[in-house]
Amino acid sequence: DGTRQLLVPSIKSCENLDFAQFWAAYETLVKKARDGKLGPADMSGGCFSISSLGGIGGKYFTPIINAPEVAILGVCRSTIEPVWDGKAFQPRLMLPLSLLLLGVYVLGMLTGGVFLSLIRSWVHGATTKPPVRG
Repeated sequence: DGTRQLLVPSIKSCENLDFAQFWAAYETLVKKARDGKLGPADMSGGCFSISSLGGIGGKYFTPIINAPEVAILGVCRSTIEPVWDGKAFQPRLMLPLSLLLLGVYVLGMLTGGVFLSLIRSWVHGATTKPPVRG
């Protein structure tokens, strides 16, 4: 609506959270942002962002990585799409995602395709955490 600025708070220690815990942390930050109660600690320490254009439509977009972050996931509005199951088209809820990574930071880490596969499995209810490489 143009009356508020973009804020990018940080979910801390997200590598130790399953999807449900991550979502709860996200909802907490959203409430703080809407209530105008985000502080400096909420805004620091980020290395990855999630940006959503679902509220305004569109199918895909190219999100912009803001330093010092190294990656951003763009999420659009989900839609029901026909998907071939080998015999017939079936309606399936599809969620378009766009992932941008700074390549210099990806070496030795998960590739973008593996990362998106992990997100897909979490959305479908998997509770496994991603491998942490140090």
